[in-house]
Amino acid sequence: MDLLVGMKAVYSHRVSIALLVSGVISMGVALAWFYIGQPLLNHLQQSTIYPAGIPWLQNEQECSASGRTWEDDTCWDAEHDPNF
Repeated sequence: MDLLVGMKAVYSHRVSIALLVSGVISMGVALAWFYIGQPLLNHLQQSTIYPAGIPWLQNEQECSASGRTWEDDTCWDAEHDPNF
């Protein structure tokens, strides 16, 4: 009987250690994501904005009235979002 109680205590102790180790590893992964992964993802999402030609604005007056730039017979939008 004492052997059975001792085995349960050892098993219970091993399970507790396994849960503790799992928790520590999970926290390490979460902290690594917070300090490394998230800033890296933000950096990758900050892409350079390039001007885009606006084909439906056919003349300089329409282009200027919309707040864009007319150059080389094309209306350019310098604030174009590349994710659009």
